[in-house]
Amino acid sequence: MQPESDWITVYHAANPVEAELVAGLLRSQGLSAGVKTNSSTGAIGELPANALETAIAVAPQHDKQARSVIQNYEQNAEREWYCQNCGETQPGSYEICWNCGGNSPD
Repeated sequence: MQPESDWITVYHAANPVEAELVAGLLRSQGLSAGVKTNSSTGAIGELPANALETAIAVAPQHDKQARSVIQNYEQNAEREWYCQNCGETQPGSYEICWNCGGNSPD
């Protein structure tokens, strides 16, 4: 979904993939969210990583709710967990173990 011209930027994702994931998370919460076009994606591998930052915007009435969802997303992304099946360390943003498919303890 493309953001409308009056929408407010609420997050800068590290890259277009993360931007789509976060926008999808916001939409799953019933918020109007979209990813602003990043014209640099065609140069992946030739540009520094911060050049791929991609903005996420929401409808003005969803600004406060979106920031709350994003704050929770960031807190979970920083927290690691350990798979009870295989013992591998997992990023907080993973719900399923990358190694064996085991579920997060949460």
